[in-house]
Amino acid sequence: MRTVHPDEATLLRAAVGELPAGRLADLRRHVARCRPCLEESAATKRLHERLAAAGAALAFSPRDSFTGRPIAGPADPAVRVATGVMAVVLGRLEGEKERLLAAIESEATEAARALDLDDPACRLAVAHVLEDAVVADPSERFAVFAAGIAERDAEAGGDADGVLPCAQLRVLAHLVLGNWLLFAGRPKDAAPGFLSSWAALGTFDAPEHLHAWVEVGESLRRSYEGLASEGRLLAERALETFERYGLGRGIVRARHARAVALYTAGEFREAHREFRAVIGSKEATALDRARGVSGAAFCLAARGRFHEAAKEYSPVRRKLRGEGAMVEQYLLQGEMKAALGTA
Repeated sequence: MRTVHPDEATLLRAAVGELPAGRLADLRRHVARCRPCLEESAATKRLHERLAAAGAALAFSPRDSFTGRPIAGPADPAVRVATGVMAVVLGRLEGEKERLLAAIESEATEAARALDLDDPACRLAVAHVLEDAVVADPSERFAVFAAGIAERDAEAGGDADGVLPCAQLRVLAHLVLGNWLLFAGRPKDAAPGFLSSWAALGTFDAPEHLHAWVEVGESLRRSYEGLASEGRLLAERALETFERYGLGRGIVRARHARAVALYTAGEFREAHREFRAVIGSKEATALDRARGVSGAAFCLAARGRFHEAAKEYSPVRRKLRGEGAMVEQYLLQGEMKAALGTA
């Protein structure tokens, strides 16, 4: 009687735990007395373990900087700040922020040019303003200010660097600028900003939430470029961080990025649920909800439910407010016309 050896698919199903119990028992009996199949089974199991260990990294190309988060080297022990200096900085912080916001309102480019970034209180105020801009809806005015900061060369070391590393300013400035370019429908122009932010994160002991904010921006950019798998993995990595720290605005933005990736991948039902979650969040801004409504409508239209899509999309114009609204409204209208076949 001729012996029937298991094929590669059967060995793989056994390795991943998907083979029914009866067939698994038969396979184990055969492998126990067949040396070639024992060796093949062991090789299949090792391959599965290596692939499982690689996990999400497999979605990225080998040279992709976003495969994993940057790991900073040890902090420079020479860069410290005296307690008295920090007390003075914190005492001046609110006043510096007020002056800076007024200057940005007046002329953003000049505001960035006139700053003394080697002044610890000034540098910390800039960082606070930029981080607020990262969390808020995209703003052209703050993007212009961020571009001015990105072009500056703050001096490393000294009290200012002890209060806030100059690399952290670069991360925030490039991130604010990248977010605006993405919002304005220029994903290719946004790419260098996100990459610069990512590279700078590896030069100091950066907080996790900063990694996550860059991942949200890069996730959206890749989804807009058609790279749905990469976009989804970046969004989910960011979402896990925001959820762990309880950062509501971050959760909203990461879920929106995940929804866009799912839509790009053709997972319309799941994308619709994610857009709906954004709409229902208490942390969502009017613009977040407008984009959520628009995304949900795209998902319905993609499934052929055109009447429901048109009904869902109709409130978008009323929900859009603030700077950039005309740009966003133009983009949304164009995409929705294409989705409804009325372009």
